[in-house]
Amino acid sequence: YPQPKYRWFKDGIALSTELTSENFWRIQSPKRKDAGVYYCVATNDVGSVFSERVTFSVAYMGIFDDQTEKVITVEYGGAAVLELPEIESHPEPDVTWLTNDAQIPYDIKYAVTMKKLLILNAMTSDEGLYRARAMNTQIGKEEYSPFFRLKVNGDQSIEVPPSIVIAPKDTKIIKDQAVSYLDCIANARSLHDLRTIWTKDGIPIENARISYSFNDLWNRTLELISANETYTGVYTCSVYLRSGGYPVINASATVEVFEKPTFNTDLKRETHGEYGSTVRIPCDAVGVPMPNIQWFHNAESIAQEIGT
Repeated sequence: YPQPKYRWFKDGIALSTELTSENFWRIQSPKRKDAGVYYCVATNDVGSVFSERVTFSVAYMGIFDDQTEKVITVEYGGAAVLELPEIESHPEPDVTWLTNDAQIPYDIKYAVTMKKLLILNAMTSDEGLYRARAMNTQIGKEEYSPFFRLKVNGDQSIEVPPSIVIAPKDTKIIKDQAVSYLDCIANARSLHDLRTIWTKDGIPIENARISYSFNDLWNRTLELISANETYTGVYTCSVYLRSGGYPVINASATVEVFEKPTFNTDLKRETHGEYGSTVRIPCDAVGVPMPNIQWFHNAESIAQEIGT
């Protein structure tokens, strides 16, 4: 008391210069530019306070601008990589790769990652047309990419040594994130003779005391489940042929687990001090990395108030 008035902000910028008695902000016919983080400041004669922040997003999907057929040429036994052409979409679309408009079968010679289709140990029987279907599930819209025509050249009798086509990438994870992925997709002839094993900090993954899974039968994608600080480390995939003949090849990535800032103790609702004395107000916050702390007085940055 008295009843507060409100000022709304988007991405830290005031949406109006005037205070309003309406405790809501109306967005009519939302557009992509309206996406952002919104909050309000409630003010009365006693002081001001922030609201919780709300992230507002706008779902949309464009089209594949260029529908020209693309020719992909690969050597016999090599790995063909088909990359989804750029398409504007929020949220990111679900992507399904098709051949002759039928879904790519679940098979050792196919892998899909980062919206790319990999055709491993390519043979003449793999030649043909491929394309992707992108689906934005929020608005129920789908778009088809242009066709990719795969051509396979070269000597059909040549040996193809193991190689890592998609290596694991350094990854930052938020603590308790449901699942995170590390890819290690390799190629060789023959694929059925290829083996992939994983280690964490040099320890076999099964002995690393973390929760994990693989999303296929060939250990190509490591799933890290509900990560915490103990998941931080160096993950290495090692690829080799069971029959031997070639050296083991390795690829590594560093995983860092971050923790959102939290307060160990809540601020007191009231703190009393004698006139002219120094008052200390603790702010005990933790996180990984350690969070920066910013102070506000009546919803105004103290740094701005003192001119720093």
